[in-house]
Amino acid sequence: AYLDYIHPKMGKDKQPRAYRGGVRGFAESALDKKIRAARSRADVVRKKIEKLKKQKESRIQRRDDRPTVALVGYTNAGKSTLLNALSSGDDVYADDRLFATLDTTTRRVFLNQEKFALVSDTVGFIRRLPHELVASFHSTLSEALSAKLLVHVADASSPILRHQMEAVEQTLTELGAGDRNLLLVFNKIDAAQADDLEYLRDRYPEAVHISAMKKTGFDQLREAFLNHL
Repeated sequence: AYLDYIHPKMGKDKQPRAYRGGVRGFAESALDKKIRAARSRADVVRKKIEKLKKQKESRIQRRDDRPTVALVGYTNAGKSTLLNALSSGDDVYADDRLFATLDTTTRRVFLNQEKFALVSDTVGFIRRLPHELVASFHSTLSEALSAKLLVHVADASSPILRHQMEAVEQTLTELGAGDRNLLLVFNKIDAAQADDLEYLRDRYPEAVHISAMKKTGFDQLREAFLNHL
């Protein structure tokens, strides 16, 4: 994703930019070399992504009979805090690592005394995600987005909540997951204004309101998981 993002910024001209004349003819500039190296690295990474994608598709098929949940949302919405709070220190069930900043961690979360779900934390989305990054995000998130339930975690205290929610919805659509089974969860209700929470309850009556930091609303959240799985 990073290579795809910086490559256009390095220049679009494929021809050498420096001309020294004489017997040397055209000579590569430092920028030409950087562009060529970036292209080569990007090609290698894409091949690795395709290989990992096939491996993930195989794992997805083996997981079809398991209750799986993926936490999605705007960056800093509190997804990781929520997963840690829900799992209560349970051992990590799986850890798929592609890039250090884009890993997907899955943990086992008990919904009651008998049932559990495999809940995955995913990379936070951003507004106006560059088109060239969508493919990279899809490869990284493909296993998580195949979950039986997507949980859209939104920051109820954010002053730009609606814009953030729209960004997540748009990104999910671009990733081919816009029509998936989805549960909306408003997090950080402890930091939100009472009037805002009242509006959200009226506007989104099916949503669950929680505070991952305070661990409030978890009974309702687990019940919602059970109802959607």
